[in-house]
Amino acid sequence: MRTSHQTGRAGEYYVAAELSRRGFDATTFAGNVPAIDVIAVTPDKRTLFIQVKTQTGSGWLVNVDERLRQPAPDMFWALTLLPKSGESPQYWVVPDGEMRGIIQSRYEAKQHQFGEGKSKWLRIENRFIVDRQPGWECL
Repeated sequence: MRTSHQTGRAGEYYVAAELSRRGFDATTFAGNVPAIDVIAVTPDKRTLFIQVKTQTGSGWLVNVDERLRQPAPDMFWALTLLPKSGESPQYWVVPDGEMRGIIQSRYEAKQHQFGEGKSKWLRIENRFIVDRQPGWECL
Protein backbone atom coordinates (compact mmCIF):
# COMPACT_ATOMS: atom_id res chain seq x y z
CA MET A 1 0.00 0.00 0.00
CA ARG A 2 1.28 3.48 -0.93
CA THR A 3 1.65 6.30 1.55
CA SER A 4 0.07 9.66 0.69
CA HIS A 5 3.57 11.00 -0.02
CA GLN A 6 4.23 8.14 -2.48
CA THR A 7 0.85 8.72 -4.12
CA GLY A 8 1.66 12.41 -4.57
CA ARG A 9 5.10 11.72 -6.04
CA ALA A 10 3.68 9.07 -8.37
CA GLY A 11 1.17 11.63 -9.65
CA GLU A 12 3.95 14.13 -10.34
CA TYR A 13 5.93 11.55 -12.28
CA TYR A 14 2.87 10.47 -14.28
CA VAL A 15 2.12 14.10 -15.20
CA ALA A 16 5.74 14.71 -16.28
CA ALA A 17 5.70 11.49 -18.32
CA GLU A 18 2.40 12.40 -20.01
CA LEU A 19 3.72 15.86 -20.87
CA SER A 20 6.88 14.30 -22.31
CA ARG A 21 4.75 11.89 -24.34
CA ARG A 22 2.95 14.94 -25.77
CA GLY A 23 6.19 16.65 -26.86
CA PHE A 24 6.88 18.87 -23.85
CA ASP A 25 10.13 18.92 -21.91
CA ALA A 26 9.03 18.32 -18.32
CA THR A 27 10.72 17.79 -15.01
CA THR A 28 9.73 17.27 -11.38
CA PHE A 29 11.58 18.51 -8.31
CA ALA A 30 13.52 16.39 -5.84
CA GLY A 31 12.43 18.60 -2.93
CA ASN A 32 9.37 20.57 -1.93
CA VAL A 33 8.86 23.68 -4.07
CA PRO A 34 5.73 25.51 -2.85
CA ALA A 35 2.89 25.54 -5.41
CA ILE A 36 4.96 24.04 -8.26
CA ASP A 37 5.44 20.32 -8.82
CA VAL A 38 6.37 20.18 -12.51
CA ILE A 39 7.96 22.67 -14.88
CA ALA A 40 7.27 22.09 -18.55
CA VAL A 41 8.55 23.76 -21.70
CA THR A 42 6.12 23.63 -24.62
CA PRO A 43 7.22 22.75 -28.15
CA ASP A 44 7.03 26.51 -28.94
CA LYS A 45 9.35 27.25 -25.93
CA ARG A 46 6.84 28.67 -23.42
CA THR A 47 7.51 27.76 -19.78
CA LEU A 48 4.59 26.40 -17.77
CA PHE A 49 4.32 25.74 -14.04
CA ILE A 50 2.11 22.90 -12.88
CA GLN A 51 0.63 22.13 -9.48
CA VAL A 52 -0.16 18.40 -9.28
CA LYS A 53 -2.81 17.04 -6.95
CA THR A 54 -3.17 13.27 -6.82
CA GLN A 55 -5.92 11.12 -5.38
CA THR A 56 -6.92 7.47 -5.38
CA GLY A 57 -10.61 7.85 -4.63
CA SER A 58 -12.99 10.64 -3.82
CA GLY A 59 -11.48 14.01 -4.64
CA TRP A 60 -8.43 16.22 -4.34
CA LEU A 61 -7.64 18.09 -1.15
CA VAL A 62 -6.71 21.76 -1.54
CA ASN A 63 -6.07 24.44 1.04
CA VAL A 64 -8.95 26.96 1.09
CA ASP A 65 -6.40 29.79 1.12
CA GLU A 66 -5.52 28.94 -2.50
CA ARG A 67 -8.62 30.93 -3.49
CA LEU A 68 -6.91 34.11 -2.22
CA ARG A 69 -3.83 33.93 -4.45
CA GLN A 70 -3.57 35.89 -7.68
CA PRO A 71 -4.02 33.59 -10.70
CA ALA A 72 -0.96 33.22 -12.93
CA PRO A 73 -1.43 32.83 -16.71
CA ASP A 74 1.47 30.36 -16.99
CA MET A 75 0.25 28.19 -14.07
CA PHE A 76 -1.92 25.09 -14.40
CA TRP A 77 -3.26 22.37 -12.13
CA ALA A 78 -3.03 18.70 -13.13
CA LEU A 79 -5.51 16.79 -11.00
CA THR A 80 -4.57 13.14 -11.25
CA LEU A 81 -6.50 10.02 -10.33
CA LEU A 82 -4.42 6.92 -9.67
CA PRO A 83 -6.76 3.93 -9.77
CA LYS A 84 -6.01 1.32 -7.15
CA SER A 85 -6.27 -1.54 -9.65
CA GLY A 86 -3.17 -0.68 -11.70
CA GLU A 87 -5.10 0.93 -14.56
CA SER A 88 -3.74 4.01 -16.32
CA PRO A 89 -4.09 7.30 -14.46
CA GLN A 90 -6.75 9.83 -15.44
CA TYR A 91 -6.11 13.57 -15.66
CA TRP A 92 -8.05 16.81 -15.37
CA VAL A 93 -5.95 19.82 -16.44
CA VAL A 94 -7.23 23.20 -15.31
CA PRO A 95 -5.82 26.72 -15.82
CA ASP A 96 -4.87 28.41 -12.55
CA GLY A 97 -7.50 31.16 -12.68
CA GLU A 98 -10.27 28.66 -13.38
CA MET A 99 -9.08 26.38 -10.56
CA ARG A 100 -9.01 29.22 -8.07
CA GLY A 101 -12.58 30.07 -9.14
CA ILE A 102 -13.62 26.46 -8.50
CA ILE A 103 -11.98 26.56 -5.07
CA GLN A 104 -13.78 29.85 -4.28
CA SER A 105 -17.12 28.42 -5.39
CA ARG A 106 -16.71 25.26 -3.30
CA TYR A 107 -15.53 27.37 -0.34
CA GLU A 108 -18.66 29.53 -0.55
CA ALA A 109 -20.86 26.41 -0.63
CA LYS A 110 -19.16 24.99 2.47
CA GLN A 111 -18.04 28.16 4.25
CA HIS A 112 -19.57 27.03 7.55
CA GLN A 113 -16.90 24.29 7.77
CA PHE A 114 -14.03 26.77 7.88
CA GLY A 115 -12.90 29.34 10.40
CA GLU A 116 -10.88 29.77 13.55
CA GLY A 117 -9.57 26.40 14.71
CA LYS A 118 -11.30 24.44 11.94
CA SER A 119 -9.93 22.59 8.93
CA LYS A 120 -8.35 24.53 6.06
CA TRP A 121 -8.77 21.66 3.60
CA LEU A 122 -11.43 21.46 0.93
CA ARG A 123 -12.19 18.44 -1.23
CA ILE A 124 -12.61 19.09 -4.96
CA GLU A 125 -14.50 16.20 -6.55
CA ASN A 126 -14.16 15.41 -10.23
CA ARG A 127 -17.86 16.16 -10.80
CA PHE A 128 -16.99 19.86 -10.42
CA ILE A 129 -14.41 19.73 -13.23
CA VAL A 130 -15.89 17.14 -15.57
CA ASP A 131 -15.35 19.34 -18.64
CA ARG A 132 -11.60 19.46 -17.95
CA GLN A 133 -10.89 15.79 -18.54
CA PRO A 134 -8.28 15.32 -19.78
CA GLY A 135 -7.79 19.01 -20.56
CA TRP A 136 -4.25 18.90 -21.97
CA GLU A 137 -5.31 21.22 -24.81
CA CYS A 138 -5.41 24.22 -22.43
CA LEU A 139 -1.62 24.07 -22.23
